Amino acid sequence: MSAKPLLQARGLIKTFGALVATNNLNLEVHPGEIHALIGPNGAGKSTLVAQLAGELPPNSGRILFDGADVTAADIPARVAAGLVRSFQITSIFPQFSALTNVAMAVQARAGHSFRFWKAAGTDPRLVDPAMALLDQVGLGSLAGTPAGEMAYGEQRQLEIAMALATRPRLLLLDEPLAGMGREDALAIIELLRSLRGSYTILLIEHDMDAVFSLADTITVLVYGKAIATGRPDEIRANPEVQQAYLGQEAHPREVQHA
Repeated sequence: MSAKPLLQARGLIKTFGALVATNNLNLEVHPGEIHALIGPNGAGKSTLVAQLAGELPPNSGRILFDGADVTAADIPARVAAGLVRSFQITSIFPQFSALTNVAMAVQARAGHSFRFWKAAGTDPRLVDPAMALLDQVGLGSLAGTPAGEMAYGEQRQLEIAMALATRPRLLLLDEPLAGMGREDALAIIELLRSLRGSYTILLIEHDMDAVFSLADTITVLVYGKAIATGRPDEIRANPEVQQAYLGQEAHPREVQHA
């Protein structure tokens, strides 16, 4: 693991009236790792990611990306720097083929408007890298299929391909397995595993089996505070983590036997 974090949150505080959603939180994500955020419902996971992505300003604290202070940077500036929350830049066009969808994401990365979608589907400078991304996420055989006709799990794979088209240095993924059956979920888990080392990923996910099989590092949030960070085996054995889940009426097996 690199000694220099790619993303750092230092002393982040976010309040909504009397509610403290982020409580003096520190976080480090290192290049090439899959870093998972877990915690009971209401722990502040989505609020934290919204601050990291530029959707919500913290009340205090700093966010550093590759050593640069991006606390006040807007979403486009963060995306341009490579800090990407997938849904910010992925909006599937159901009437277009999977290939055209990804080609348009490649085109957007190059700074062109989506209104040139006709060129996106035929220009080899866009089509070739788009096809490579579809192959990477396991959708090469569906390149010509309209996105709206694809299964739900395939659409999520397509979203990841479109996110990768932006060449993210750090990809924020908020519950990529939500709403999926087991077979589709396993396909996404294998896809994310294949990205380890090539991309840095900050992952929010409620599927503890997925988290403990994928993550290099896990941070546990409770009431907006990071109560533990460590390797999966360290988190699984941490009494404070187990108590936090028990205190929130979660099933202890979610941590102990994930």
